[in-house]
Amino acid sequence: MLLQWVILEPSGPASNLAAVRFASPVCVRSLCIFPTGTRPFKQQDDIVAVTEPSSLYLDVYFNAHPVTVDSKSKPKPSNALIPTSIAYQGGQVTFSVNAGTTEFATRLMIIRGKFEKLSLAVYGDIVSEGSTSFQTYEPRQLPHVSYNALPSALDPANNIDPTELARSLLTLVPDCPNLTLIIRLMFCLKPSNEDWEEKNFPHLYSDLKNGLDDLNLEKAVDMTARPVSDAVDENVLKNFAVKLGDSVSEFNDDQAYFLAKLLSQCAPQHPLLVRFITENIDLAQMYTVANLDRPTLLYLLDAAASLDVSRQLNNQCTLEAITSIRDNSTYDNGARRAASRLYERVKGWEVLEDSFLNTQSPFGAAAALVKEVAAEENSFGIWLENMISNNEVLDRLLENPPPAHHLLHPPTIWQNSDMASHDDFIAFLRAVVGVAAVVAVYAWSDSVPVEGCRERTLAVLRLWQTVDGYKEIVNHLMLMRQMAYRLECMLPLDDDLPSQAGIDAEHILQTLAAQPSSMLRADFVKVMQNLQAPLNYITDDEVVALKRVSGMAREGIRGAIRLLTRAPDALDDVERWRDLRVAIAIVADVISRHTNGEQEVLETLWDEGFNNLSAYLIQHLAQSSADLRNQFGLSVPLHKSEKEIAAIFQTCDNLFGLLLHLLPVYPVSSRHLLSLTRSSTDIFVYTDSADMIYAQESAVCTAAHAVRQSCVSILSALIVPRTSTSQAAASVLRALFAHAAAPNAHDAVHHTTQVFWLFDHMLPFRQADAWGPGHEDGQRLWVRQVLPAVLSELHAFYALQECDNRVHLMRRFRDLDNAGVGVAEWLLLEEQQSLERAITLVRNSSADSLHQRMAHWKVTSSINVLSALMRSTSNLSEWATDTLSNDDGNAKILLSNLSSILETDFMYEGIESLAISLSTQLSEAEPELWMLIASVLFRATRCGRMYVFNALPRIFRNSKIPLFNEKNAQEFGESLEQISKSINDGHVLPDLAEPLFQVLESVTPLDNSTGMLVLRGLTEQSLGNILRWTADILPVGEKTKLDAMKTRWAVAGTPRSPPTLIPMAYNFTLPLDQWEELLAPPVPIPSTPTRRSPAQSAEMLGMVTVSPPNALLRSPEVKGLTKTYLNNDFRQLRQLSASRQNTSRLPSMHVDVSRSLFYSVDALF
Repeated sequence: MLLQWVILEPSGPASNLAAVRFASPVCVRSLCIFPTGTRPFKQQDDIVAVTEPSSLYLDVYFNAHPVTVDSKSKPKPSNALIPTSIAYQGGQVTFSVNAGTTEFATRLMIIRGKFEKLSLAVYGDIVSEGSTSFQTYEPRQLPHVSYNALPSALDPANNIDPTELARSLLTLVPDCPNLTLIIRLMFCLKPSNEDWEEKNFPHLYSDLKNGLDDLNLEKAVDMTARPVSDAVDENVLKNFAVKLGDSVSEFNDDQAYFLAKLLSQCAPQHPLLVRFITENIDLAQMYTVANLDRPTLLYLLDAAASLDVSRQLNNQCTLEAITSIRDNSTYDNGARRAASRLYERVKGWEVLEDSFLNTQSPFGAAAALVKEVAAEENSFGIWLENMISNNEVLDRLLENPPPAHHLLHPPTIWQNSDMASHDDFIAFLRAVVGVAAVVAVYAWSDSVPVEGCRERTLAVLRLWQTVDGYKEIVNHLMLMRQMAYRLECMLPLDDDLPSQAGIDAEHILQTLAAQPSSMLRADFVKVMQNLQAPLNYITDDEVVALKRVSGMAREGIRGAIRLLTRAPDALDDVERWRDLRVAIAIVADVISRHTNGEQEVLETLWDEGFNNLSAYLIQHLAQSSADLRNQFGLSVPLHKSEKEIAAIFQTCDNLFGLLLHLLPVYPVSSRHLLSLTRSSTDIFVYTDSADMIYAQESAVCTAAHAVRQSCVSILSALIVPRTSTSQAAASVLRALFAHAAAPNAHDAVHHTTQVFWLFDHMLPFRQADAWGPGHEDGQRLWVRQVLPAVLSELHAFYALQECDNRVHLMRRFRDLDNAGVGVAEWLLLEEQQSLERAITLVRNSSADSLHQRMAHWKVTSSINVLSALMRSTSNLSEWATDTLSNDDGNAKILLSNLSSILETDFMYEGIESLAISLSTQLSEAEPELWMLIASVLFRATRCGRMYVFNALPRIFRNSKIPLFNEKNAQEFGESLEQISKSINDGHVLPDLAEPLFQVLESVTPLDNSTGMLVLRGLTEQSLGNILRWTADILPVGEKTKLDAMKTRWAVAGTPRSPPTLIPMAYNFTLPLDQWEELLAPPVPIPSTPTRRSPAQSAEMLGMVTVSPPNALLRSPEVKGLTKTYLNNDFRQLRQLSASRQNTSRLPSMHVDVSRSLFYSVDALF
């Protein structure tokens, strides 16, 4: 709410102070300053703001007024002032005020600064004192944050001409040259100081028409030092190239050097110039191994940023010469590195050119070329010139217009290119070209300079830094050497007033400093070292932190090693999420970019007195995991911003990336391997928590998604045979399975479920490449060596899972094992044994007791697993059917479990589904199994599940012997009784008549001589009811047969009550005290150990090797476990310290102090 509107003036002519008093204590939330001439209130046009001067610095002080809710105790007055500073750059600006605490309010605000008038609006809340009433908390849904697309003018990714924004910004510069000339002058052909002073600058062009008499390569380099006019006649360029070609008579290293330099200067110029030169000079003949040294390679590297030059270098002879230098260890590292980059750039252009039209091209490789080219100014300018002036490239971009449904932001292909489509890649290319063109405009407007254009351009770049897709492009391009220097020059000096451009420059620098890769650039590190507080936006504390981390980056690998080997708890929060990431980036850069990078890291580590860097990285990972646990655990989380939480996830991702490179080469101990597994598992769990809590577009979610895949990658690399031994793989799996039961102050169900999905993702499929070149042999060997070593932990992990996850585990192991070891079969057997124990508890527990209800839940869970297996995909259901019927162990226990269930008074809903599946999929089985399946279906019918009766005719047809005994007859008769009741209720479908007739026909004796069918539990009335109902539905022929069969039927006994139906989704809730009672360990019966006889004692002493055996005792003869003392033997023996032993009998077992206090639910079964 608006607390006060005021136009402040200093209290006196020589004063620079003004004050704002509030009638009551308030909590200030924001301050808004209005420029001169604005009208702050729409309904009051007479109020006009006045602020002079237009930009200024202000110091603001808030009086700290204590707040109390106790009306009886008045707070003591406070003279404490809370200071803050404001840099007002002009315009209408709102400054947020972070009160930080609710214990203090304010009644006075003092403003100090060099101002004449200040139009100020104060917003906040009124704080009421002495009130003892508290508002009731009402939970409300968080508002959905929607992300709007950029305006079309600021979205080059969705513009057919991505340079349109840059060209419109150039209109703010008077007499501005075209964009292509600006790119050449700012990045490629940088003008000298004398050229800047020329009257015709920037229109100073090379003359390629005259002075060609003594033309050679060296002179051509001098002639093309300035840009060539785009309006030059084509014949002039062609004539220049022909004469230049004629002048080349020998192909030596000097000529190769000058030609490479000439190509690098001509590559950003008129597109035909390079084309004519390469047509008249044979590059394959010029660039042999003998003519390629490091300077020549570097010039060719810049020139290869041009499509035309890259095409000419992409020939077999030249590429063989380049690779020969790259792979030859006798060359210096600089030359080898340059040759490697040149080869990658030539091949990268080939991929990029193909990606313009090919929808299946490797877009990640093409995007990598763009990123690599944009790291250096000259190659960046050459590439950008080709993208906006090469007609061939422009035509291909025009063939791919922006889609009708514009993207909200360009895809982040530099970070993740796996899911990028062709449209995504083209949008990404347009975004890069558009941003690069704006960066060129900023460089020109800063060089001229033109304040209006520079300020507007910086504002656009700062806006793009907040948009995904654009952010990555801007951050990468602004790290070029001159860009970092230009931003540094925008920082305020002591006597500068705040400006919008300066504040934007600070914003951009702060964002750049937040990414570790920035500290790998020496020019940017220099800018960070030169920061001087105070600044307008970057705080003094942050300046200190940036100077510290840039100092470490300046030290290089040695400074990084020193930080990484420090104890994690010795680092503060900023060091953990900023300095640590920079140190990791330095080490990773040395390993990847230097020829002997790993050796350099190892030697530095030894020089500092440390070894095995991986162990220290694992310690930092464990600390990061603990920090995330504080945010996503069950305890109240510490207050951290989204930026800080995202930084922790990013730190984990960087640690995983470096560990993934180091662990295969430098293994760690089992202790560190265990810590790595636990930390990786916890971080994987926390990524899912972050995904549920934060918006998908947030920085936290983006970082969490990246590190989630890293968790899978690191653990997968530790268990597959390509990078790990069987012992290490077994250790990782043991730790993972055990950690599933250790949620560590996290939601236990969520933790266990996420560990399951982690295991599922990290375990490669049977045909995956992770098993190595001979993946079948590698997979088969891994199954034999690793899985048998972790069976006990695997079973405990399996027991924690819910039904669907158990089925999925069996599917994965069945596909992976392929009956080699039989892990899936063993898990199925363990599931049936668990079912057997649960059924036993159901039968032995009292009715409706806590233990019986728990046992029902356990039975239901196991039956649901078996039922789900039978209903799964064809391959899995066929495997389950074959295992349950043909595997000796599984088949035997299946019969036992079905029989045990039928002996109870319960019917489990899932068992009927299992029985139906077995009856459908089994072609041959033991008669006992057919009999049990029929009994289960009869019992299901008794519970009103009439549809199961349709499966019975198949059972009786498949069985070759009678399936009826006394128990079956009872179940069958009572199922008919239930059918009769349903007929009376009108709930029986007519489709039931046919299967009922088929079953009766199968079980009825052929004639009276072979006996009678006794239907137990069925009354005469119910039988007559069924006969009348079927007579109305069956055909005449079947009706006649039925009349003949009923003469061989007899009814007997009375029907029992239907069994209790237990649903598939059986759940029950208990109060906490009953859970304690259920999980309490059983109290042992008090007892005293049985005294051993003398004979038993003698047998015990017979095993002693001391001679004589009774020398161990203080008594002269052995009589049981007692001693016989004569006279004063007892007292004499007690005088010796060695004999002061407790000779009494064993303690009583009335109190058991040795039992564990922990008792699991599994112990019930």
